[in-house]
Amino acid sequence: MTDFGYTMMCEQSPPDQLVTDIQMAESAGFDFSVISDRWPAVGARHEMLSEAVDLIGALFEGDGRVNYRGRHFDVEQAKLWDLPSERVPIGCGPDVEEHVDKIRPFVDAGFTEIALVQIGAEQQAPFMAWAEQALLPALRSR
Repeated sequence: MTDFGYTMMCEQSPPDQLVTDIQMAESAGFDFSVISDRWPAVGARHEMLSEAVDLIGALFEGDGRVNYRGRHFDVEQAKLWDLPSERVPIGCGPDVEEHVDKIRPFVDAGFTEIALVQIGAEQQAPFMAWAEQALLPALRSR
C-alpha cells in the first residue's frame, strides 16, 4: 500500500500558517506531511535545479551507475533499476486523471511513500479541498 504525503516549503507560509496547512493536509486525508527547514536564495535554487536536471538526465541514460559531485548534490553509485519507457514529465495542472496517470507508475513500481507539493501559499486551501474530494480518492481507488 502506498501512503500519500504533502510537502510544504517553509517559505510558503509563516510558522503559524504551516501548522494550519498541516492540519488542512491531515483533514484532506494525506497520510503524512513533510516540511522543509530552509529555502535557498533564487541563485542557489537555479544552480540546484540545473544540477538536478543533469543528475536526473544521467540516471535516465540507464547505462549503469551514476556518480555525481556538484556544488549542491553528491551522489555515489545511483541507478534507476526500472526505467520507464519514457521520461516522466513534471506538472499536471488540475486534471485528476492526468495526476493519477503520472503517479501510478511509481505506485506500481513499489514506492511506499509519495509526497506531493502545491506551490503558492494562497493555493493551499483550494489544493487541499481538491485533493480531499478528487485526487486522493482517485489515487487510492486503483
